[in-house]
Amino acid sequence: MIKDNSIQTDSDIKRWYVLRAVFHGEVIVRDMLRREGIQCYVPMYYRVDTVRQRKVRRLVPAVRELVFVYSTQNIISDFKRRCKKKVYWLMRPSALGPERIIIPDKDMDNFIRITQQHEREVTYFHPDELSLSKGDSICIHGGPFNGVEGVLLKIKGKRDRQLVVSIPGIAAATVSVRPELVELKSNKEKRSKNLDGDMKELLRLATQMLLSPPDSVKQAPEYDMLCFEIHRLYVSLKSLRGFLPGQEGELSLSLLMAERVFATVQHETILRFRHALSKLDHQTLLGVRMLWIGGILLQDDILVNNAQQIINRWQSAGTSPRQKKLIADIRPWKSLQLRKDNGQ
Repeated sequence: MIKDNSIQTDSDIKRWYVLRAVFHGEVIVRDMLRREGIQCYVPMYYRVDTVRQRKVRRLVPAVRELVFVYSTQNIISDFKRRCKKKVYWLMRPSALGPERIIIPDKDMDNFIRITQQHEREVTYFHPDELSLSKGDSICIHGGPFNGVEGVLLKIKGKRDRQLVVSIPGIAAATVSVRPELVELKSNKEKRSKNLDGDMKELLRLATQMLLSPPDSVKQAPEYDMLCFEIHRLYVSLKSLRGFLPGQEGELSLSLLMAERVFATVQHETILRFRHALSKLDHQTLLGVRMLWIGGILLQDDILVNNAQQIINRWQSAGTSPRQKKLIADIRPWKSLQLRKDNGQ
């Protein structure tokens, strides 16, 4: 019987494997592989070292001792036998015993696209350090990361939400991205699981955006990420309803403010806000807040005047500390009304 040599075995299939080059041998092993025409990758980053009292900027490996190799098991095994450096397969446990780690092509492509941008501020983690399930799965459209898929996540110590690309169980890299290039991969809108917390955060961020001088806020480096975060919170809250009149009032106000940030106030949101306002006692702190801010956002002088009359009565009778704080909080909104009157 003649053996058919054209049949490809599993050991002859090219895949991404991971080798461990001990004693900081990553770059040496990478260069040896390249000289033999074997595709490989070692993520690098710039580090500043002090050499003879001088600062020197060096490109060094970002993930200790790991070399990612795209080849067949047979070719890599032959290389390992001939290699003068100590090189081992990176293994993981399985039901049949330890097995070589294979990285899907798409995961490796995403990781390379992110980490080869040496001039960008890329941060590396072990995947166990990040709770990726809390982020949104996204795809980037345009820019240097066009087509890269990952997770958008808030990371402690980082001001903006970060794009995280992970090789499960091995490494994760994070980098800032422009929010206008971000597309959520899931068409299903994520509803908020913390209505009160997300609502208060949306109120805070929308207030920050609306009360900042128009020119200065758009020039701020965090402007794009603020817009993205406001939109994310808005989408997660807009289909929810408050259980109590006060909660629904705050929720409707937060949605109205978010739409005002993007200059896309919808008729349904206005109706929802007015309905929620009608269910509240206008003499309360929340009632006055909604009259004042809502009146300015909707250019409704009647609402603003009603709020002013209630404030005047409070001041005549002697305001409480909570009333004083509310008055101080809502006064700056007059500046938004003045800007609008001036055509800004």
